[in-house]
Amino acid sequence: MFVAGLMIAAHKVIFNLEVGANTVLKMLVQPAVFFLLALAFGVKPPFLYEGLLLTALPSGPMGILLATRNKMYESDASSALAVTSIAMLITLPIVLYLIGAAR
Repeated sequence: MFVAGLMIAAHKVIFNLEVGANTVLKMLVQPAVFFLLALAFGVKPPFLYEGLLLTALPSGPMGILLATRNKMYESDASSALAVTSIAMLITLPIVLYLIGAAR
């Protein structure tokens, strides 16, 4: 996490098509696909709720670590982490509300 914070601080946060697509896929599509697959395979609560909550969290720092090691995609990776962390402020309360309403 320390390296991820350093990379976000070192690179200007950009918002381009790739970062936007990564954010939409991570914060909206991934939880929706998980929910549909969990229902299809009969996953029951509390595992359904826990998995849905985990898929609604922002991107992890592993992408930044790999980008730093390979000296490529550093700005986009750090921007994707920053933007998904901000998007979490919107999507996570929605997911928590849906989980609470389902109980």
